[in-house]
Amino acid sequence: MSDPTGSAATEQDAPKSELCDQISRSLGSVWRDHNGGRPSVATEVRGDVIRCVITATAEEPDADAENEVAADNGVVRTIDSIRYRVDVMAAIGKSTRRKVVAYIPKRDKKTDVRTETFIVDRSLGRQG
Repeated sequence: MSDPTGSAATEQDAPKSELCDQISRSLGSVWRDHNGGRPSVATEVRGDVIRCVITATAEEPDADAENEVAADNGVVRTIDSIRYRVDVMAAIGKSTRRKVVAYIPKRDKKTDVRTETFIVDRSLGRQG
């Protein structure tokens, strides 16, 4: 018989909460390695989608402003941004033990809040 109080959902949420905390710590470490300061990171996991909201500290330099090189299509790519992408995808893969199949970074230039969305492979531990 199912539990109408929802305690089963709470038991399932504990590992998810631990995973969110681990991802936030890992992403914060990668950010620190690339940008110098440790940001505030809030992580949400919903199935195969991981969304991280990153708020940098005020004293951090704006790496994007210093290093941006815009292509004709408006996509910004630098050596530093490519390294960051590789490192952050590896951190998410290590934390989830799943392959990252998509990475979608967004930045609100007014608030300098970044949202990084990762889509991971559905099958746990599958090597592809």
